Amino acid sequence: MPPKRSSINPSQAASIDGHRVLVSIRAVVARLERGRVFQDLRDHGGGHDRGAQAFALIGFVGLSLLVQFAALSAAGNGIAHWYLSLRRPPLTMPTRSFAAIWAATDVLLGVAAWFLWRRIDPWRPSVRPALRLWGWQIALIAAWAPTFFGLRAPAAALLVMTALLGVSAATLVAFCRRDRMAGALLLPSLVWLCYAGYLNIGFWWLNAGIG
Repeated sequence: MPPKRSSINPSQAASIDGHRVLVSIRAVVARLERGRVFQDLRDHGGGHDRGAQAFALIGFVGLSLLVQFAALSAAGNGIAHWYLSLRRPPLTMPTRSFAAIWAATDVLLGVAAWFLWRRIDPWRPSVRPALRLWGWQIALIAAWAPTFFGLRAPAAALLVMTALLGVSAATLVAFCRRDRMAGALLLPSLVWLCYAGYLNIGFWWLNAGIG
């Protein structure tokens, strides 16, 4: 017998992929809540080991990039086809530039978290609450692309973006209170998210009735 064709349409497939991404991100955030992601190596005598520090840096940056990659994968063909058919607001940059800048801000997000992680010390105020906020920030970043591109729902994506901007601002403040350099590294990401929020509003306004 010939194999049965799948009855799942692209929109449903994107929704399923998006759900899988969110489940994975929730697991990461849960581990951050329990303090089990990138445990402080200083408690074990490894905090001043360059190899350990490099491993942690790669881990934080890699996590930020991996989350973004998974989100874009869940967005599916919406980026290549549906998005190009939309009316665009002024100042919309080319898709390749958009992806490159977002990747750069993801790298800065990872480096900022690494800077703050290095300050975890029994003799200093805990930085784990700030890292939890960082975890929620990357979780919301991961949720935005599947919502906008995968579900083709600019209105719903705008709600995600609103929450993301609020959490990002809170993360920036929390980082600055503990390490100014770490906070400064988050500033480009917040500025970029404001621009992305403007685009989200523009696409929603100019393409009424698509979600």
